[in-house]
Amino acid sequence: YTFRSLALEAPRRGRDVSWSARILALSAHNEVLAGNIPEASRMIDRLAELGPAQSLRHLLLFAWNEAVVRDRTDAEVLLAEARERMSGLQQPVLTAQFAALEGSLALMHGDLEVARLRLARAYDVSVELHPGFLRTEADFVEVLARGGEWEAAHHVTSRLAERALQRPSRWCEIALARSEAIIAPDDEVLGRFQNAIAIAKKWGATFEVARARSNLAMVLDRLGQAQRASDQRKTAQYLFESVSAAGWASGVSTSIELSGKPLQSSLLSTLTDSELAVLRLMQKGVRNKEIAAALFISLRTVEVRITQIYRKLEARSRSHLLTLLPTELDQIDSF
Repeated sequence: YTFRSLALEAPRRGRDVSWSARILALSAHNEVLAGNIPEASRMIDRLAELGPAQSLRHLLLFAWNEAVVRDRTDAEVLLAEARERMSGLQQPVLTAQFAALEGSLALMHGDLEVARLRLARAYDVSVELHPGFLRTEADFVEVLARGGEWEAAHHVTSRLAERALQRPSRWCEIALARSEAIIAPDDEVLGRFQNAIAIAKKWGATFEVARARSNLAMVLDRLGQAQRASDQRKTAQYLFESVSAAGWASGVSTSIELSGKPLQSSLLSTLTDSELAVLRLMQKGVRNKEIAAALFISLRTVEVRITQIYRKLEARSRSHLLTLLPTELDQIDSF
């Protein structure tokens, strides 16, 4: 509290501008990490009043504020400027911070390919740091899971669990609970998410509660529970808005809108016979393990085929996919 007050009062006390900027930037960064988004934005606005970005770290804060709080495309311009400043810079930690920010924002916008690339780069550096420094692990687990890379998602979660034991913190507890919920078996996943949400609530981390509910919607999609997934997304959207995370709220809103987008019939012809066999069972509400048993294939093979189906049919999730299908697939001989 004292540090925060000092930061907000610093520019009014006639101090050196560079000193005030450093205090504001450090305080804003702490508030971002703590999930206190309105307070972080307030400090960044005060930092902007002192003039253009004096350092790359300031520029990253400005970009975060434009993207997450204001949901404006101005963030892309700031990120481009940051990328130019980064050229040739030999500072691995700062480079990792930039990659972590880009990855998080890509995930927020649903761009999983960019998120995967950037978060992997940041994660490579983060394993040598305190687990709460870059805070990439939970985001990385989500991206890996959404891409069907379950083995990698389990590995990252296990590594986070080890580091959380060595250097425990509030963030580690929250991030680990959410990561473990994302990778949990189907028969454990709902209980795991209840635990993750309870832990985030215990610490008053509303933003993390919203992230957990958004992730739960992703899992409910996979389980074919479209209505429950929609309800979780709407709750997550409300919570994001309540903490001024407009960019994240917009991303959830886009997912909700996509659930009603009609499927282009020409895309159906891109499915292979094996993918069609999986899709037929998915439409009947059969779970992944049961699909594997019915088709005499491994669970991993089922997951790979489902990932390919999503890509070919331009579906964002299981519930989105099922709402797109125009008719019972059993009635269709071929596409």
